[in-house]
Amino acid sequence: MWFRMYLIDYPNEDNVLKGGNEKLIVELKGLQHLNILRISIHNMVCLERFLSFNLFRCCTEALELSDFRESNVFNVLCFENLERLKKLQFCDCEIMEEIKMEKLHTLVSKETSCFHTLSEVIIMGCKKLKDLTWLMLAPNLRTLWYLDNWVCKNGRNIK
Repeated sequence: MWFRMYLIDYPNEDNVLKGGNEKLIVELKGLQHLNILRISIHNMVCLERFLSFNLFRCCTEALELSDFRESNVFNVLCFENLERLKKLQFCDCEIMEEIKMEKLHTLVSKETSCFHTLSEVIIMGCKKLKDLTWLMLAPNLRTLWYLDNWVCKNGRNIK
């Protein structure tokens, strides 16, 4: 099953589309035959809940962290078990200064800590972010876009 949802925020309604998508994540858990998922996540609570479900780790191809303003440091290795992740996008994470690569578990091998399926990374509106060293963990990265203030500063194909 392939599932794609475009989220529209209706401020006066209480439904699965409201807020940081925490309710949506719980609802999606009920889809037992989900094959491909593309989702936008807005806060750490939702991200932690999302990553705790094995179904999502097996079917997520695209993930967007949007308006993520809870921390100036983000540990990208929390995504190391997303088996199908092809596209990762950071959008309007205005206070994020660093994306670090800190092991979450001591028993993780070097091979599982690499993003072998990741082929595209888009970073938009993350004005304070300077270091992209973590991209060395993505041996099949083909496209990297870094856009500041929605104007392309350095977008290029990597061969």
